[in-house]
Formats: sequence, C-alpha cells, structure tokens
Amino acid sequence: ARCNEDEEKDKFVVRFDIDGQNMDDWFEDEKLATDYAKKHLDCMPVVYKINEETGLEEFYMDIDDLEELG
Repeated sequence: ARCNEDEEKDKFVVRFDIDGQNMDDWFEDEKLATDYAKKHLDCMPVVYKINEETGLEEFYMDIDDLEELG
C-alpha cells in the first residue's frame, strides 16, 4: 500500500522474493522497472503495471521473458 502522495507517479512495481519476504520497488518508468528486474533475476522478480482506473496492480510481464534477455 502506498501512503505517500509523492509515490503516485510511480506506475510500475517490481515485486521479488528474498528469503520468503515479498519486497516491492516502485518505478515511474517502464524501462527502469524492467531493467531493475533483469538485474535481480535470482530473486525471481515480477513486474506489475498500475491500472489507473481500478487502482489495482495488473500482471505486466512474465519472468520467462526476462530470463531470455538476461
């Protein structure tokens, strides 16, 4: 949950798992988010895009797509 109004411009979130803990990193740019995910392939990141109409996180990119580029 984002409680800081300044973070509303971030439309992409990279969620990855470290030792059973889900960690989120927010990005305002798609390329920054995907590049970040590629650098953390060992943590099996998943990239989500924010749907402005519903406010929900939509599944954005499959990890298999990243592995080919990594």
